Amino acid sequence: MGPIVIDNFLPPKFFSEVKSVITSKAFIWFYKDCITFPGDSSDSLFSYGFEHPVVYEEEIINEELFYHYLREFYIRLLDTTKCRTVTKSRIDMVTYSPSKHQHSVHVDEYFDHIASVFYITDSDAETTIYDQKCFDYDSLKTIDTSKMSVLKKVFPKQNRLLIFDGRHLHTGSSPSEYKNRIIINTDLVK
Repeated sequence: MGPIVIDNFLPPKFFSEVKSVITSKAFIWFYKDCITFPGDSSDSLFSYGFEHPVVYEEEIINEELFYHYLREFYIRLLDTTKCRTVTKSRIDMVTYSPSKHQHSVHVDEYFDHIASVFYITDSDAETTIYDQKCFDYDSLKTIDTSKMSVLKKVFPKQNRLLIFDGRHLHTGSSPSEYKNRIIINTDLVK
């Protein structure tokens, strides 16, 4: 499956409610020193970010957020991807970096899965998906990222959904023209 981009994934009023909850002053964010991999060797001043876990290993972490605000989003996502379950999902935020920092190239899981990125905010911090796939951590350590070819670049646009084969190496960026980039990052299995 090649990468698929769907604009206006949620009905406008529903998207507005989801965005309002996630961007509110009451929303709780958890700091991560390295948003991609804790302790990553390519760790830099701008590799930090914030997250709010929703689903982890198929278990709902935040029931109030899930059932009151995001349940319909996940139902639509499962229908669209033709998957049976969400294995992992988190709301993710990276912030301004003067040079648009690119985060570490990675895969979220090493098994067959569908990855999705749902953009809550507009931003200049693109998601880059590469042609190359990765099936285990040892392979990831040996990949020469300078020789990879880009399969697709997708810029954040509110209410845009990106779906792709999760075994493709990919990365996100921190914005240089916006205050932040907020997404819902989800992994699903068929």
